[in-house]
Parts: sequence; C-alpha cells; structure tokens
Amino acid sequence: MAHPRRFWLRRAPWLLGGLLLAGTLGSCQAEVVEDYTVTAITTYTWAADYRPAGVSPDRPSDTRQETFATSQLVMENNQRPANAVGAADAQGLWWPSLPPQPTVDELEARQRERERASAPRVIQSVAYQLTFALEGEQRTLPMQYPVYRKALQAQSQGSAIAITLAPGQGLVTQVEAVSTAP
Repeated sequence: MAHPRRFWLRRAPWLLGGLLLAGTLGSCQAEVVEDYTVTAITTYTWAADYRPAGVSPDRPSDTRQETFATSQLVMENNQRPANAVGAADAQGLWWPSLPPQPTVDELEARQRERERASAPRVIQSVAYQLTFALEGEQRTLPMQYPVYRKALQAQSQGSAIAITLAPGQGLVTQVEAVSTAP
C-alpha cells in the first residue's frame, strides 16, 4: 500500500492545475438587470420501462425507457396560466392537464422481441428560466429552483436584480434584489 503522503504528492500537480484552470475560466461577476422575465415550464410525460424477459428489476442497465404523450404549461412571472389545472402545488407551480395515457396497442408497438413493458407512469419535470437583456442581447438561461424563487420575490417587489452567471455563462447561479434608486 502506498504511503498516504506520497499518494497526494503524486497527484498534487494535477490537483493544483485543476484549481488554477477553474480560476482562469472566468470570474462570476454580477450584472444588474431591470427588465426580466421569470419562467417555469411544468411538464407531464407518460413513460414505460421495457425490460428483457427473464431479467430481474435489480439490473437497471438492461432496461430502456420509452416516452409517450407530453403536456406542458409555461408560467411567466408566477401568473396562473389560463389552461392550468387545479391549484398551485406546494412550490407555487401550476400544472397542465394530464396527456392521454398510452394504450396497450401503443405500449406493444414499441416493445421489442422478448421484452416486457412496465405499467405506464407519469413523469413530472420542471425547467426554470430567466430571460433578460445583457449587453444588448436577449438571453434566456436556465436556473435552479432556489434562484427561481429569489427572482420571483425580487420581481414581486419591483426590484432590479443582480445576476451571477456560471463561468461558461450558460446558467444563472445567483440572483439578488438590488435598489436602482439614486
């Protein structure tokens, strides 16, 4: 067995190089925007798993998933869309009506030889986005739920927000309400 210190010493150049590279990819500087749209897209999708006959459920790598009908609902600025069904959920999200459940014929049509289909199930998913203008360009970027909630809170107060983007600028990582009053 290698001595623990030697293990880390052999890998230190690689670790140090990785840390330096992470630091040079770009700093996360906040940009202030006053006009923005906070969006959540809720989706229901019917799916079924197909497993080769005789294979136990504890071998997920042998399983493939097929998706069927999908329904989506786009919520902007936390407003209830006209086609929302029921009340908002515990996270304040509205949901579309369920798409039609796949029929036995549809399930069998996608079944390969010596496979068994599971009972179809509904998969719920949500995508959170922030749309804003930055340097004269309209951008729509994804974000996580906690950032989404902060953006909604700032918008309900009529505040501008300081947006922090990920180093590659493909993700909003942080939002803070800011005052633009002199």
